[in-house]
Amino acid sequence: MKHPPEFTLQFDPSEIDALAERYGAAQDDDALLAGKQIASGNYSRDDLKIIVNWKSPRRAALLDDNKDGDIAIALQFAAALTTPEAMAVAVLTALHGVGIPMASAIVTAINPERYTVLDYRALESLGIANWPDTLDFYVAYLEACRQLARSHGTTLRTLDRALWQWSKENSGTTEHHIRHSPSAQFAVAANTAPSMLSLSNKPRQLVMQEVLSKPGYENLPRSEWEFYELCIEEADDVWRPGFIVKQTHAQWIEIDRQVMWEEPEWVRWPTLKSAQRQYENWRNALQARGFARSDMTF
Repeated sequence: MKHPPEFTLQFDPSEIDALAERYGAAQDDDALLAGKQIASGNYSRDDLKIIVNWKSPRRAALLDDNKDGDIAIALQFAAALTTPEAMAVAVLTALHGVGIPMASAIVTAINPERYTVLDYRALESLGIANWPDTLDFYVAYLEACRQLARSHGTTLRTLDRALWQWSKENSGTTEHHIRHSPSAQFAVAANTAPSMLSLSNKPRQLVMQEVLSKPGYENLPRSEWEFYELCIEEADDVWRPGFIVKQTHAQWIEIDRQVMWEEPEWVRWPTLKSAQRQYENWRNALQARGFARSDMTF
């Protein structure tokens, strides 16, 4: 990378073990067991789905568009100890429904001593608010986590759990606005206008973008507030050029007292025309459900 990011731990390293303990490692058990099965040579769709569910349950259904043979080839290559980190992640992103963050979760489940998960919470805990969706960035992030783990005498998994937990406990107390997440991406203030409900303050190569809501939502109780962002982005990954169509749901979460964005559902298409068809299909389906009010920007 031309300008390597500066990853700075946002809390005292002495808190790592306690934070990781509060995270609750048991929630990782199923994914790590599935990853162990893959590492042992069982390159199955079922084990892959378990890992994807761990990261984002809404994305698991997208795996159904992949052939068993393609899944097996990608998992075998990614699991090989001789495969460079960037290539292991890249081959997984060739599967429908798998982006770099999801691919990082898959390789982490397969080999937790070698990899770690690229996650918005972990990045927030390292002082990163905006980041490129590229393989180079993931490799830089992975190396930074390895160095931190070595420096503080811990494992990558323990460090990842601590980073995630610190962000969860401190979300809303920092000035960061974050994009990626296993469950919720970033919060916006309750009185934010729909036109400002964009998923990121990171510059994106947007082809089109809009936020859909139900007419008159502002007169409803906040517990009934819901939004969808639809967008087409030009892919900036030299490995896989094309266009990415994203649909992202947000709703008011009372316990957090704010609107929370979930992880986007996305599809990559090789041409703008095919991406626009996907966009219109999603838009029409949302309008049929009552999300007819749009704030459109191009």
